[in-house]
Amino acid sequence: ERTTTVPYVVGVHDTFASVSMRHKMTETELLQLNQLKRRQVRPGDVLLVYVERSNAPTEDDLRKQVCDLRPC
Repeated sequence: ERTTTVPYVVGVHDTFASVSMRHKMTETELLQLNQLKRRQVRPGDVLLVYVERSNAPTEDDLRKQVCDLRPC
C-alpha cells in the first residue's frame, strides 16, 4: 500500500477525532504517525495526515515489472 502524507495545521474548532475522520484515518493511525501519546491537539499544532492511500501500482512499479520480464 502506498501512502502519502502532508502537514495539517489544527484549526480552532478541530478535535483529534475530527482531524482523523476528515482524513479517513483511525485515531490510532494518527497517534502513531505523529508519535503522540495523547489524543489532544491545540490550534496551531501541526500533524501529519494521510492524503492518498492506494494499492495501485506506481509508474516505477509498472516499469520494474516490465524490466523484470525483458531487458530495459
